[in-house]
Amino acid sequence: MERRPDWQRPGRPGPGIDPGPRPDWNRPGPDRADQDRRDRERQDWQRRDREQRDWQRRQDIDRRWTEQRGWDQGWNQRGRFDRRNDWGRNDWGRNNWDRGWRNDRRYDWARERAANRGVFRLPRYYAPSGWGYGYRRFSIGISLAPLLFSQSYWIDDPFVYRLPEAYGPYRWVRYYDDALLVDVRSGLVVDAVYGIFY
Repeated sequence: MERRPDWQRPGRPGPGIDPGPRPDWNRPGPDRADQDRRDRERQDWQRRDREQRDWQRRQDIDRRWTEQRGWDQGWNQRGRFDRRNDWGRNDWGRNNWDRGWRNDRRYDWARERAANRGVFRLPRYYAPSGWGYGYRRFSIGISLAPLLFSQSYWIDDPFVYRLPEAYGPYRWVRYYDDALLVDVRSGLVVDAVYGIFY
């Protein structure tokens, strides 16, 4: 049999010749360790970049939500609620609601509740869909989310519970066991009676 001289490339060992130790690609060597380090750094950077994008997206959603609803009105730069600039408003602002009704015996809801417990024992309160915070005690001056004072939560006849008649943009709203007087245009809590219902 005749052997062809150019059947293999130059520099390659021929048949039966030991080529020497083969490199182990799985064993970390200087090149492999360096490559592993670069892979870990790249993965860390990708994770940090992804987290940064997620954080920015959440901030954008929160900012858009706040701008659309106007919920940030009244919060100062230090994160404290401050309505001092609103006191000058006279377009059905808080200055127009007379809280002196509590001194009027016609509106003595505590005495009426003691005499007629069944009237104040209402069915279970179901929070609106989308409100996942449970009960929070809202004080006067807080802006509520619109879903908390939708028309289905209005108290139709407040005098039954010895609350004064609401006028203008104000409505008495049931919130769990509380009755809140809310300006339905802005969501501002103008007055509150805590624990009135059972």
